[in-house]
Amino acid sequence: MDSLLFDFWGTLAYLEYGRDFIAEIASSLDITESEYKEFVVEKWHKEDLSPEEFAIKLSDHFGKSPAKNLVTLLSIPIERIKLYTDVIPNLNRLVKEYKLALVSDTTNIGKECVCHTEMEKYFENIFFSCDYGITKREGLYEVAIRKLEIEPWACTIIGNSVNSDYAIAKKIGARGILIDRKNQHKGVRKIITLWELK
Repeated sequence: MDSLLFDFWGTLAYLEYGRDFIAEIASSLDITESEYKEFVVEKWHKEDLSPEEFAIKLSDHFGKSPAKNLVTLLSIPIERIKLYTDVIPNLNRLVKEYKLALVSDTTNIGKECVCHTEMEKYFENIFFSCDYGITKREGLYEVAIRKLEIEPWACTIIGNSVNSDYAIAKKIGARGILIDRKNQHKGVRKIITLWELK
């Protein structure tokens, strides 16, 4: 049975529109949003830290006292997580024909979002970057394939990033499918919705 490896953010789930908590966090620390995002990827995506632990690390790194509401701001995704409407019916369909795994560059809060959306029941295995200490670009997909004890050619990687999903699939010898929900990319093997997965 072939395996399907799904990305999470932007592929299966998104954040419902609301307050710009990233801008608020960056402003409270007097740093740019880019600096904040880079720090999240380098530190929180690679360590299983609670929001409280990450708030301390964030404040210490940038030499600022943590804002009183920093932990609350860091936890906002749990309240705003939404699944795309095509996710549940298609996972119910695909789980009958394929082995499904989830591979995500995410934080401790991202793990809670996966739990909140009850995604675990569809996936035989889940691989979070914060549990393995590496991101997808650093080899998380390869780790997943080894742990699943499958050959790269026997799996398909489905994600919304050309660089972090599609290109990696091609590089490691897996099949790659870009989910391009806004139909913006050309020259790649892609789908617009999960209904197109045969």
